[in-house]
Amino acid sequence: MFNRKYLNKDLRKYLIYTSVNSLIVFLITYYIVYFVEQFSMVYIAAQSDIPAILSFKNLQFLIPENSLLWNFDATVSVFAVPYFFSFFLGTVLTAFYYFYNKSSFFINLFVLWLIFHFYNSFFGGFFVGVITKTGIAKALNVMWIGLSAKIIFSFVFLYILTIIGKLFAKAFIINIDFGLCDSAKKRLLFLLFTTLLPLLFGFILVFLMKFPEFYLSDVLYFVSLLFIIIPLLFNYNVKVRKINVKTDGKSVNLLLLIILIALIVFFKLILYNGLKY
Repeated sequence: MFNRKYLNKDLRKYLIYTSVNSLIVFLITYYIVYFVEQFSMVYIAAQSDIPAILSFKNLQFLIPENSLLWNFDATVSVFAVPYFFSFFLGTVLTAFYYFYNKSSFFINLFVLWLIFHFYNSFFGGFFVGVITKTGIAKALNVMWIGLSAKIIFSFVFLYILTIIGKLFAKAFIINIDFGLCDSAKKRLLFLLFTTLLPLLFGFILVFLMKFPEFYLSDVLYFVSLLFIIIPLLFNYNVKVRKINVKTDGKSVNLLLLIILIALIVFFKLILYNGLKY
């Protein structure tokens, strides 16, 4: 499909650096969203006098599941509110994205990956919870929502993720260097290098950083993200209005790399022995 002559040196360099930068942003936003959700869950649990310990790799509640502290209000608040908070933040960022001028490639990329992660935490989190019987599924159980309804809503929410992916194809395509990506096939390549490859390599790196405490829910989180990315790729030929976006496909953004390393080191140091509430 793409021979070496078709992929000239400038285009290959542009795609590789763009992919690396997108991977860095993917990981930064993943950890931001992950810890926003986890911290909010711990904070809400503390309001119900439920002790918890948050480490870099997981969150543990320090009381048994049959404890009287796990009443209806506490269970729904701890396991449902953080998911709706993710949906709220994703919606706020979506509104922000469509109102600001989109002149910076890295800001665009940062906001878009945040939106994807927040929406996936809500819509994909429902699917993950139902499969693994964790997270929001615990809130659904105390509300006596049956398995059939959970499965139906899981499929509906996964379908919503595909719609989100399709709608956001334009948002990624406007960041292309149209001088280098001057055909539909090259636009598809740009989307592959900017979305799918960072997702796949991001999965591998998160797995290595969390190993050996890497759970089925972690795997399914990345699987549900594919329901956003794959429809986005299929919509590569959508028409877009070209705008003046300052792109940078000539080097790895060192500032972003430093932020990522600092973020991981910060959370690892803070949460090395676990943060107890």
